[in-house]
Amino acid sequence: MKKVKEVHGEKYEEFMMKKLVAIPGNICESDLGIDPLTANHIANNVHVIINSAATTNFDERYDVALSVNTKGPSHLLSFANTCKNACLFLHISTAYVNDGRVGKIEETALVPMLDIEKEMKLVSSLMEHSSVQENQHSNQKMKQLGLQRAKIHGWKSCYTFSKAMGEMKITSMIGNISIVILRPSIIESTYKEPFSGWIEGNRMLDPFLTLFGKGRLPGLFADPQVIADVVPVDMVVNVVIAAMAKHGISGIPDINVYQIGSSMVNPVTLGNIMDYTYKHFKCNPLLDSKRDEISITRSKYFSSIDDFSHYITIEITKESGLMEALVRNVKPSLYTKLDRQCKKRAQFFIQMVKTYETFGFFRGRFEIGNAQKLREEMCEEEKKMYGFEVEGINWKEYFCSIHIPGLRKHVLKE
Repeated sequence: MKKVKEVHGEKYEEFMMKKLVAIPGNICESDLGIDPLTANHIANNVHVIINSAATTNFDERYDVALSVNTKGPSHLLSFANTCKNACLFLHISTAYVNDGRVGKIEETALVPMLDIEKEMKLVSSLMEHSSVQENQHSNQKMKQLGLQRAKIHGWKSCYTFSKAMGEMKITSMIGNISIVILRPSIIESTYKEPFSGWIEGNRMLDPFLTLFGKGRLPGLFADPQVIADVVPVDMVVNVVIAAMAKHGISGIPDINVYQIGSSMVNPVTLGNIMDYTYKHFKCNPLLDSKRDEISITRSKYFSSIDDFSHYITIEITKESGLMEALVRNVKPSLYTKLDRQCKKRAQFFIQMVKTYETFGFFRGRFEIGNAQKLREEMCEEEKKMYGFEVEGINWKEYFCSIHIPGLRKHVLKE
């Protein structure tokens, strides 16, 4: 919005209204929740359909993940096949649909090998015969089912499992239009456009970086040597634009897969990222509620969840003053309250690192040959305008001078 205002001045709203039309709908419904008149208008006029709708919650309820990530894309593709002028359906997935693999992971479409209807019937049956939506216990039960089903079939999380099934449904529905599946890795803040460091909300790495900067999470359940496959969001958008131009023009009814990430061409380890984060906050510390600078130490790493749990419980106990309260012989009610708070915080961090375990120990590296070939086909002017040369990123500069400052400005609202 800031850039649009700079270019169009007072007439930016008029410009936006000419370019954008917001339509209410629901990707979980077979008709997309769009009224027939509007749907007919879209079907007669649209040329390209891009699906970026998803729930990215790693421990999402299984029924929600299936509705949004698995069924949603196929609903939209079914609609795309009714659009008389549509030439391209572009689905934004995730590179981690292959989270159970190690080594080089190629840009190939997922083969429909699962009985997805069986998964949907399993959830429907559970919903019909229990009060799953009525209380917190039942909510947790549905989350546990998602993780359980994912692991049975070889995936690490409900999120990646449901996204993989979404791809499988798309692959089984090749019709009369070209299909592009784009798989970004870990998306973080912009590298250049619309300006460096822009980000909206916490992305995957960000909760860890901000909690570390606040001195609340001094250790991780992760391998510091693991490659953290990061890609700036503006580079992901540029791949979308380039792929849209190429395959929208060709109009050949086939499937093309593009992965965009850094692990094969410009790898950065999780340990590197945490070192850069330490250097940034050491030089530019966050302030506590009293406006005092928050002191931090270099991150520790644990390969065992039990070791991490023991460590973080002790650290939280020290920080909270619980031990001092015991020595001072404070009121039992106050001690009990502090103890309860400590246990709650420790459990939160333990659950958090367990949820992200997939990424903390991931051994795969994503091939981006198709994306590189796409870039080679662009002219120099297009490369300059829509660049996605991940190879050229200086990660120390990116995290210390672009990403973390952007995180502080746009998410922490300093």
